[in-house]
Amino acid sequence: MRFTDEEIKNKFSALDFDPQNARQNRIYSKLSLKTDDRRYAMKKFIYAIGTVCIIGILLIPVFKREKKIEQPKIKQPVTTVTEKPEITKEEVKTPAFVKDAGEEVLPTTVLEKSDRNPFFSQGEIDVQKIRMEKEKARIAAAKEEQSMRFESMNSRAAYDGAAMANFSAKAGTAGGASFGGRMMAMRKVSYYPGSHYSYSADYDSMNAESYKSFEGNTFKFVKEEPLSTFSADVDTASYNIVRRDIERGVKPNKDAVRTEEFINYFTYDYAAPKASSKDPVNIITELTDSPWTEDLQVVKIGVKAKDIDKDKLPASNLVFLVDVSGSMSGQNRLPLAQKAFAMLVEKLRPQDKVSIVTYANGTSVVLDGASLKEEGGKQRIISAMESLRASGGTNGSEGLKRAYEIAKKNFIKGGNIRIILATDGDFNIGNTSLGGLEKQITEAKESGVFLSVLGFGMGNYKDDKVQTLANKGNGNYAYINDLFEAKKALVKDFGATLFTIAKDVKFQVEFNPAKVQAYRLIGYEKRKLNDQDFNDDTKDAGELGAGHTVTVIYEIVPTGVKMPDGLAGIDELKYSAKKEPKGVDSDEMLTVKLRYKEPDGDTSKLMSKVLKEKDYLAFDKTSDDTRFALSVAAFAELLKGSRYSKETDLTKVIETARKAKGEDADGYRADFVKIMSLYESFPKETERIHKEVVL
Repeated sequence: MRFTDEEIKNKFSALDFDPQNARQNRIYSKLSLKTDDRRYAMKKFIYAIGTVCIIGILLIPVFKREKKIEQPKIKQPVTTVTEKPEITKEEVKTPAFVKDAGEEVLPTTVLEKSDRNPFFSQGEIDVQKIRMEKEKARIAAAKEEQSMRFESMNSRAAYDGAAMANFSAKAGTAGGASFGGRMMAMRKVSYYPGSHYSYSADYDSMNAESYKSFEGNTFKFVKEEPLSTFSADVDTASYNIVRRDIERGVKPNKDAVRTEEFINYFTYDYAAPKASSKDPVNIITELTDSPWTEDLQVVKIGVKAKDIDKDKLPASNLVFLVDVSGSMSGQNRLPLAQKAFAMLVEKLRPQDKVSIVTYANGTSVVLDGASLKEEGGKQRIISAMESLRASGGTNGSEGLKRAYEIAKKNFIKGGNIRIILATDGDFNIGNTSLGGLEKQITEAKESGVFLSVLGFGMGNYKDDKVQTLANKGNGNYAYINDLFEAKKALVKDFGATLFTIAKDVKFQVEFNPAKVQAYRLIGYEKRKLNDQDFNDDTKDAGELGAGHTVTVIYEIVPTGVKMPDGLAGIDELKYSAKKEPKGVDSDEMLTVKLRYKEPDGDTSKLMSKVLKEKDYLAFDKTSDDTRFALSVAAFAELLKGSRYSKETDLTKVIETARKAKGEDADGYRADFVKIMSLYESFPKETERIHKEVVL
């Protein structure tokens, strides 16, 4: 049956089907199939080419070995050696700590080619390995820090919940008390010190320690600034903080390095004041060659406080102020502090009294004026210390306020009234600012109570706050990280730590411009005073305890010696009258003046000592104490990255200190040599050596 075109059109229209479009769709389908075939063929072709290239690359070394193709040679740098005239010791004095000229040469391993890679030296490959290891360590540390932060956040949440619960319960609302009870049960913690709650954060692995930054002293021209004025300092914390880091294989924080605390950590065999002397201290001086700079000299000033027999020391009223916050829970914190105080208690006498005050979120008086005369008195104090547990926040300002109240309550007329604070300095409740703490301590010390500080812990340690407390509290500051240091601070240095014989001790050194062009004080940056402060008895300064030694070191430029590189004076003034310096015919180099007050006095007394040119001794003729002290100063300046230590040879410093140890009955000097040797073995950053490659 045939249909007309019109009928066919109507039928397809009814079915909504267009034969023309259908025909086009079939054509497009065929084209699409052809395109897919082409793509598939192209992929196979590319895979085949890639396979051939890879096989070819892998076979290249085989062909090279068979055909004995020579590798590109490395052109070795040409060095020319010029003969230098022999220089005798009489012509040039080589500084003791300075690197020898031409001493640094490339190690042979750097110049040898690697068997695995002819284009790089073995030394270069080693450097790359070190960098890869450091990057791995950095990534691992970052992961550890992130994990620790999560733990800290969880701990803080637990603490905040417990604190809120306690606050709600105290508010007296039924709902609040009920909520508080539920929170306590869930967290299984207590708001009060002595509970089993403590932060779970690993404080030792933190990187949150804080230190004050001080700009290093530079040379001063005598014609412009003939006076150098500063406060005495007997703190020792800086050295032990750095010692702790080096023993852990960690490069110390430069701001943690305070040169004077390195030097004064060690005791020196200075002559004590004569029995007939009315002054409780004695001044000694020494002049020798500078171990850092050719033709310059060094002045050492030593002060020795008189020793007092233990039985003749006044009765003590001691307040142990102990931080029992959560951050003190680690083994190197509260448990170590408890052992340290137990050592001190064993040294106390029947006439002494001890109180124990703790602080965390709040304060608590554990013992109030316990007498050692009572039977079992020492054991009672030690047991009370051992019962302390760490938990909660850190309201240090309230703890200090309570401790001063207890100290004044048990005041002993003519006795030694002292608070000994044990803390990591991480205050987070109440008055936490440096300025606020400084003001609080300054006002409180007017009561005649001295404050000494023992620092504990690491990772979150706040050196800047602890240092401020000790400096403003008429006391000293030591850092305790093991029993070795606890014994030194509280047993060996018992009298120096606890019994002040001179307070507000100030130095003022006047240089003779006819003999000295310039000088620089090594260390004491945090103890500098204005020149007029020396005679102002209202200005606070450092304290000296029984048997204490203080050492001060200056590097000077004698008259007639060329100024060191980078040290230039000002032009001659046009409008000021030129004056000849006084003392042109004098043999005096400088005058040391010292002011001090009696422990219960308000008016200072003056002492002085003159150093003359004839007092000079060659470096190798000086005392062991002088050479050792200069070695300690050199190491500290090197750790700080001082501009004046760039040429310091640590190996020479170590050797000098080793030979100058002296008797060293307790081994502290030998330990210092060990620490320097350990630091010397730390990996050094090596610059990549560029070589010209000839193809």
